[in-house]
Amino acid sequence: MKFSRNDVALLALRLILGAAFVLHGFPKLSHLTTWTEHILPGTPPWLTAFDALVEVVGAIALIVGLATQVAAALIAADMVVAIFVVLIPHGAVFVTGPRGTPTFELELTFCVIALSLVLMGAGGISLDALRARGGGKGRSRGR
Repeated sequence: MKFSRNDVALLALRLILGAAFVLHGFPKLSHLTTWTEHILPGTPPWLTAFDALVEVVGAIALIVGLATQVAAALIAADMVVAIFVVLIPHGAVFVTGPRGTPTFELELTFCVIALSLVLMGAGGISLDALRARGGGKGRSRGR
């Protein structure tokens, strides 16, 4: 089977975004309902847990290319909240500011990558593509 350059590019985007979110999200699992206390006090515990799970489970889904568009949409939403609810209200600027000023360039980059995956899908090197092709031997393609 031959894969296109687009398939390889989408795989690269999925792997980088997925790896970043596994690394960001995994430590939150040990404090599943409390990790936002110092960032956003008063966040409901269920929402804090949901966010951590989106980051880890969504990241794994991206890496393997399963339910890619749903996982990417949830991660994009996570980044929109991070930018507009946490970072900007705490004085973050887009790229540079006075020394020590927080920025949101990384979160915006993650958001744009995730939105690209929402629009483009997982590509041919993914479980989504395998499922679309019929999943292998013995399965009907629905034709």
